[in-house]
Amino acid sequence: MGVARLHTSDTRMGAYVGVISTLPSIAILLGAGDEESLARLVHVSGLVSYGLVLGAAVLTYFHWRMVSVTQGGELDERLARWLTVGLAAYGVNGLLLVAVGEPGRDSWAVVGQLALVLVLCAAAAVADRVDVPGEPVLVCTVAAVLIPAAYGLTRVVAPPLSLGTFDGAMLDLLVVVASLLLVWVVLGRTRVSLRVRRRLSAAALLLTAAQCTANLGQHHTVLLAGAIAAYLLGALLLCSMAQQMLRRSVMDSQNEIKHLQRSLEEVRAGVLEDRELLHEVGATLAGITTASRVMRQPGAVTTHRRQRLESMLTAELARLERLMQRRVEGLRGGEDRAIWLDDVIEPVVVSHQARGRHVSWQPCGEEAYGNPDELAEVCNILLENAARHGGGGPVTLDVSAYSRGVEIVCSDQGPGVSPEDRGRIFDPEVKGADSQGQGLGLAIARRLATARGGRLELLDDGRVGATFVALLPTKVVVAGDQACHVA
Repeated sequence: MGVARLHTSDTRMGAYVGVISTLPSIAILLGAGDEESLARLVHVSGLVSYGLVLGAAVLTYFHWRMVSVTQGGELDERLARWLTVGLAAYGVNGLLLVAVGEPGRDSWAVVGQLALVLVLCAAAAVADRVDVPGEPVLVCTVAAVLIPAAYGLTRVVAPPLSLGTFDGAMLDLLVVVASLLLVWVVLGRTRVSLRVRRRLSAAALLLTAAQCTANLGQHHTVLLAGAIAAYLLGALLLCSMAQQMLRRSVMDSQNEIKHLQRSLEEVRAGVLEDRELLHEVGATLAGITTASRVMRQPGAVTTHRRQRLESMLTAELARLERLMQRRVEGLRGGEDRAIWLDDVIEPVVVSHQARGRHVSWQPCGEEAYGNPDELAEVCNILLENAARHGGGGPVTLDVSAYSRGVEIVCSDQGPGVSPEDRGRIFDPEVKGADSQGQGLGLAIARRLATARGGRLELLDDGRVGATFVALLPTKVVVAGDQACHVA
């Protein structure tokens, strides 16, 4: 959120600033011993206030840095640049004016103040169209050098400018008129937030009034206390404005980072989903390719085996088509329905057997309620995992129905899973040092199981090899006020 778009509901900030700045003045009025003490306090208040203005310039600079690296907009960045430079120049000139000003003796400092206000008027008029000629820190440094140098050169070359009471008052009046012109120009910048314009205008008037009061050299208790209040209130208004702009830009930066993180997570999720799809498609195509190659060899297969291979090809191609269709439509899976387990499992087993793998499976003749594609995918993943890590030995697959869904048990006679890997083998992209896979299969299988309220786990029963057990319950549906499993 930049200078051009600063909006806040924190209306109490102005009241806090007013109380903080006026209470010291009231206390001074009640407790000051004499007007000389008040005059010294005005001097100190001026130094503190212009120091706060420089602090506001620093906060605005950091706000510009935040806006420049986020999507704050070209206008916000340009205005933040000008505001940083303007506050820095005003603060440096104010410190110089308070530090070396001698009311009634030398008015060159007041002339310099008038010139600076006119320059700020010109800058405010073009701030929304023209860029600052350089990096803000460099421009502020140049201003911090040129302003004291110009004043010092004036005191060396030109004679002292001593004005009488009336002439000094007229010079201060010109400064006030120039400040009013600055306020008029600032309020007319409609592309800038109204809150920012109001605070800048109020601060300019208050600091000008306080400085002109100090320039008069009149030791009147009420005037001096008013100057102290105006100094503090003007400086605190600028600081609170800069602080709110910086806070807004930081919040915008944090929101943008969160948005980028969400986008990155979505991209990563999409990439992982595509990799999961390619994983299953690759395994399915491998079985189809092998079966097709075997069937093309004359006399290589018996009639019964050929029929099994043809049935496998038909089933696997149909499953592959459904996988791709769901990916195109952005769907995760199909609906549950009544299925014969043997009709779903047999094509998967035949596919692996066609690739020369020793898979032992016995038809169960049972019917269940579930998603045939998810059941086939989990079985395919477990058999593929056993083939890769089971040492090439026999694999046993047992699929049966139970009261709430389907149970799958897949065992191999390989080396098993090391204790240090047992707790992380279901994490995505986690695989053994000698594995040639992608580390996705078991993670996909567990996701499919847990999405249905089931589980996939590695048994620790002391037997040789690895035994995985998957439970795929029927999806829960809600009918009326009761939740039940479709069975």
